[in-house]
Amino acid sequence: MRRLLICLVVFLASVGSAQAQVVVSIKPLHSLAAGVMQGSGIEPSLLVAGSTSLHDFTLKPSQAGLLHHADIILYMGDDFELFLTKILPQLPASTRRVAMEKVPGITFYPVRSGGDTEGHGHEDDAHDHDEHDHGNQDLHLWLSPQNARAMVAEIARVLVAKYPEHAALFARNAVALDAKLQALDAQLRERMALLSGKPFAVFHDATQYFDRAYGLDFIGAVALHEGHAPGAKHLQELRARIAGLHAACVFSEPEFDGRVIDNLMRGTGAKSAVIDPEAALIAPGPDLYFQLMEGIAAGMETCLK
Repeated sequence: MRRLLICLVVFLASVGSAQAQVVVSIKPLHSLAAGVMQGSGIEPSLLVAGSTSLHDFTLKPSQAGLLHHADIILYMGDDFELFLTKILPQLPASTRRVAMEKVPGITFYPVRSGGDTEGHGHEDDAHDHDEHDHGNQDLHLWLSPQNARAMVAEIARVLVAKYPEHAALFARNAVALDAKLQALDAQLRERMALLSGKPFAVFHDATQYFDRAYGLDFIGAVALHEGHAPGAKHLQELRARIAGLHAACVFSEPEFDGRVIDNLMRGTGAKSAVIDPEAALIAPGPDLYFQLMEGIAAGMETCLK
């Protein structure tokens, strides 16, 4: 009986590994993939599912196994999900690795220096996917609906090539999702126009693509480098900037200690609010992307008006 059970477990494992498998690194990208795949019977697997910061995330053995059996892996880029750096070269040659930083039509911005806002709100320093060195690029690409549209188109193309039996469904879903993203962009553009000229700072500079898409007035970030505590000199300079520019708000995030924000804004006249640009507190699924963008917009409106 024991031998029979062992054989059954091995058989079921082999069946599971043979099924279509799409693995996605982070929640916002997973949401876009889930929207394209909705109704196909193929559920994309998500690696960073909780509220853990990407800086602190490590792969579990079960997740490493998932990656080894994946048909397709969707991720932002080689300098973003560092937990994938070692395992991706070890995967079978048949595994399709799709980095969003290489998708045609994506607009890139260089990483901002925590307080340098020269050119902010303009497209002058933007680059398309063929015109830059990825090493110094900000890869929070999903916070621009136009970038999200380019990602959806690429996700659909890759899925159609791998699973042609679902080609018509993927194409329909991608068209519907693209229209929904265009409507979102138009709505946000109208709402955020009311917040122009109201300076704000953030804890972790993850919102550049949102700020630039809608002309918002970012003036600095508490953490210049994710995973490293800000220095006293930088905090002093940022505090002076917040007070001197009469910043309306300092935004924190769910993953980070809000006490630094409280100390920074004390006596400056700025308010504080929490935004969630990496969707740490939002349940995964096709609706997550739109909830994420709505949450950021609502947080901006609440604190900057």
